[in-house]
This record gives sequence, C-alpha cells and structure tokens, in this order.
Amino acid sequence: MEAKEISVEGLEILVSQEVGFPIKLAKEIIVDRWEKEMIVVESQELKELTGIMKPVYESVRLANFGGGFCSDGKGYWMPMHFSFKYKNGGSNGTILKDFWYMFETKEWKTL
Repeated sequence: MEAKEISVEGLEILVSQEVGFPIKLAKEIIVDRWEKEMIVVESQELKELTGIMKPVYESVRLANFGGGFCSDGKGYWMPMHFSFKYKNGGSNGTILKDFWYMFETKEWKTL
C-alpha cells in the first residue's frame, strides 16, 4: 500500500474523540532522505481553545511527529502530538497518543 491510499478520515474521528472536540486534519505526503514516503498531518489552529494560556502561544496544533510504515508491513504508525509555538520564540510539544492504520481492515485504531 502507498501513503496516498491511506485516508485520514478515521484518524480525525479517533483524535476528535480523544480531545473532546472536532478536529480536521490536512494531509501531505513527503519523501524522506531514505526515499520512503511519509504522511504528515496537521490540524486546524487550536490557540483559541487554550484558555488562560492563549496569550503565551503564537500557534497550537495537533500534528504527527514521526511515524511511518510498520516493519511487519501490516500498517502505518502515526504518533499524534500537541505542537505549540510560543509568542516570544521557541516551540515544543507533547504526545497525545499513538494511532495505527491497518491495511487489512482499512481502519485506524489506538490502544
């Protein structure tokens, strides 16, 4: 299976359930330095949802950090993170959860 064949619709549903509000993910396919396809996803801007921390952030999004085709050939691994940029410079993030796309069922799952 190729990266372009993997839909992120099911991932949007699982991530939305995890965070408690609707998430839309934009998908891009890139080729890494080893000539392997990787999926890069990023949510809409979430800064408005950060409450009292809003003045600190320039940007807050959900995005994957890494991931790729599983070594057993049965799926695609997608670790989703909260990623944020500070107004005064710098950026950081923290993992939300790992998700897997299973080629056999064409569905996303998490543990």
